[in-house]
Amino acid sequence: GDTVKGTVTIKPTSNKKVEHQGIRIELLGQVELFFDRGNYYDFLALSRELEPAGDVSGDVELPFEFKSCDMQHESYTGINVRLRYVLRVTVTRGYGGGIV
Repeated sequence: GDTVKGTVTIKPTSNKKVEHQGIRIELLGQVELFFDRGNYYDFLALSRELEPAGDVSGDVELPFEFKSCDMQHESYTGINVRLRYVLRVTVTRGYGGGIV
């Protein structure tokens, strides 16, 4: 399998402390069909917790790694279909929902 790794950088827009209920990253394999534009169907979904609940008061760098991913298909864009892999980072907030 393939390994996907890197670093997520969180930069709060204000100088205030930002409380969160956790920071998570997902590796998603998605397919979008021509006749159903805008709707993606996940065929791969892996998730890792990057940071437990706490707060962020400045720039934070969080390394991540997905080892031995079963990425059966290559990314592809054609006339009838688009297949892609994306990383989605979610900062879960207690009162206002999550920030994606």
